Amino acid sequence: VLGNVALINLQTSSPYALIGQPIRLQATIQKFGDDPSPRTLTWRMDGRQIAAQPVEFTGPVSEMSLNYTPATSGDLRIEASLT
Repeated sequence: VLGNVALINLQTSSPYALIGQPIRLQATIQKFGDDPSPRTLTWRMDGRQIAAQPVEFTGPVSEMSLNYTPATSGDLRIEASLT
């Protein structure tokens, strides 16, 4: 939770990722207060930043998504964080 804003859900379009095949990453962010501070959602794959997106709220919940195409095989660790 950051300033009454929290990442409440993180999911992928598929439980499996294949090399060269895009998967959709989706994050749900909820605002619990009136803090107008801008927020950024940072995506990481295996600890490496792959994207940063400004979070825009039109209501108390914001749905953010990102298409990602894996370049390597094996397990992937997906992370999302708010700043």
